[in-house]
Amino acid sequence: MSERELLQMILSEVQNANTGLNDVKSEIADLKTDVSALKTDVSALKTDVSALKIDVSALKTDVSALKTDVSALKTDVSALKTDVDDLKLRTALIETTLENETNRNIKIIAEGHTDLSRKLDHVLQMESEKEMFLIRFNVLESEVQKMKQHFDSIA
Repeated sequence: MSERELLQMILSEVQNANTGLNDVKSEIADLKTDVSALKTDVSALKTDVSALKIDVSALKTDVSALKTDVSALKTDVSALKTDVDDLKLRTALIETTLENETNRNIKIIAEGHTDLSRKLDHVLQMESEKEMFLIRFNVLESEVQKMKQHFDSIA
């Protein structure tokens, strides 16, 4: 091989290498652009993660407050259950008293009033008859007076 051919071959290889280097430079430029985009995305993700950490911290605080509230509610509900049980017992005692004592006493009183009502009716009837007798007596006494005056005037 002659020098010329060898030079030609070297030139061709250098041109091929130069083309390859240009391709590599182009790919490196693309990679730089992609890395820059990734940096922007990672920065946005860091901001989002920071915001999420703040939100999670707030949620933890809220959950802690809710746990305290639920604990207080459990205590209140327990007290309410006790109060309701006491009220049920008191209601049962009141109902028993009403059935066994109050209702019976009312019945006894009502029966006594019935007898009193009958006696009152009898007394009122006798008073009515007494009044009628008094009226008749007054009328008869008046007639006797008239007859006495008539006899006195005749005699």
